[in-house]
Amino acid sequence: MTVSEIIEQFSTLGGKPGLLLQNLIAAQCFLGQAQSGAILRLDAGHKVDVLALYPQFKSDTPVPRWLTLAMKYAHESAQSSDSVFVKPFSNTDSPGSESEKSHVVLVPIMVPNIDKT
Repeated sequence: MTVSEIIEQFSTLGGKPGLLLQNLIAAQCFLGQAQSGAILRLDAGHKVDVLALYPQFKSDTPVPRWLTLAMKYAHESAQSSDSVFVKPFSNTDSPGSESEKSHVVLVPIMVPNIDKT
């Protein structure tokens, strides 16, 4: 796929490139049978941005514990050479949940810098 084809796909979303990421993480959660997920970006200053979240929650809702941990682990996974970063997760947000089946899973995606030329 060329850069122009990617740009064309973004333009078909009505100016909302975030919608592509939202649909991507929703599909990934469905296929991976995950209850929730996020697409995170770690910038050069080590700030973690949430680019997409599934399911979305209202701004007045507390940040889920799994997301806080994922943002913390993003720094650790960036230092690791592993292609998948998995940590057990005790879900205290949902009393009675089966914590032994809960995990925070990070799959780092390395994106090369693109020249402006």
